[in-house]
Amino acid sequence: MQVRKDKENKKLTQDFEHWKKQAKEKINLMKKGKLTENEVYEWILNNKNLD
Repeated sequence: MQVRKDKENKKLTQDFEHWKKQAKEKINLMKKGKLTENEVYEWILNNKNLD
């Protein structure tokens, strides 16, 4: 939501895109059985802040 509100902030946009790519990779690993749902959830909680 911060990215949408502050479209001028290129660093914030880049950080979010990087986080989104990592999150998708974690989810794909979970689907392949290499990570548990709890591991992905913990990663998301620990990495949700872009500041």
